[in-house]
Amino acid sequence: SLSLSPSLPLSSFLSVMQSISFISPCSRVPAPNIPRTAQKGEVSLTTQEAYESVFECRISDHKPVRARYRVKTKVVEAAKQKEVYQSIVRQLDIIENKSLPDITITNNTFTYENVRYWKPQTRTFVVENVGQVPAKFRFIPKLEEQEAHKTWLWIDPLMGILMPGKKLTVNLTVMPDHRSAGKLNLGEDKIEDILILHLENGKDYFLSLSGTYLRTSLCTPLDDLVYMPQPVRSYPIGPVRKTERSGPPDGEHRLYIPKELWSLVDFLYRHGMDEPSLFMQVGSRKVVSSIIDRLDSGLAVPEGIDIHSVAEALVGFQLLQEKHRGNAHTHART
Repeated sequence: SLSLSPSLPLSSFLSVMQSISFISPCSRVPAPNIPRTAQKGEVSLTTQEAYESVFECRISDHKPVRARYRVKTKVVEAAKQKEVYQSIVRQLDIIENKSLPDITITNNTFTYENVRYWKPQTRTFVVENVGQVPAKFRFIPKLEEQEAHKTWLWIDPLMGILMPGKKLTVNLTVMPDHRSAGKLNLGEDKIEDILILHLENGKDYFLSLSGTYLRTSLCTPLDDLVYMPQPVRSYPIGPVRKTERSGPPDGEHRLYIPKELWSLVDFLYRHGMDEPSLFMQVGSRKVVSSIIDRLDSGLAVPEGIDIHSVAEALVGFQLLQEKHRGNAHTHART
């Protein structure tokens, strides 16, 4: 606001000006102007303490005036300002945290013992939404990787959305198949992995998996199996040592045909020659898995077992050998 502070009343001003000794270059009585001072701001915060004319100035009969005011101002207390600022920041953090998703997991370390080909082992953990907004999660790949997990691992579910207060069980199943067993046999891969569970607009959770693997004959090349007269599981994980010597190397000898393949063919020859639907009827997956497990352990195919499951085991053995040879030729060309 703008206010004007008047000088003395006009009659008093004129009488004062006539009574003082004043000599003007113009030789006339000063004009009866009413000098004022201007102030800008809230009038309630301003108090005028003095007002006067500057008579010492004689270059004009228009005398300047001056005034003195007492003004109330606002002073910022640094300590109080910092305290209020920190309090506001804390309140904003609380509001922001409430709007962010938040979950808990019951376990982040998983161990698998004696992992076998086509034998699933499952570990579980529970995801719970403890936040106040829906939580969207998914497993993501590590840096410089394309997949979120290795081929011997199956995750169910791989992603999901949880409403506040809800829970979900996640299954981590380790089951090597034809895609992974070959590398596991050679030691090129291990039952070890770190999973990243990513929470959208939230943090990442890291899960550690580890385990031991038992070698299988089903994904081992024939030219390796002929140098393994003992059960394949008695050999350490890694490349098979080979020799071209005619004598037995270290008490072992080169076989003419892999013993696992011989066991399957011999069983079918003795029990399946009269079966009209042999190799046409599907066997039991569970029985096939048990047959492979016995062969890898050095045990014979038991009498009385389903003949169609034995035939399917032989077909699977042959198909995997052909697949392995195809991969080997591809690597050779590259």
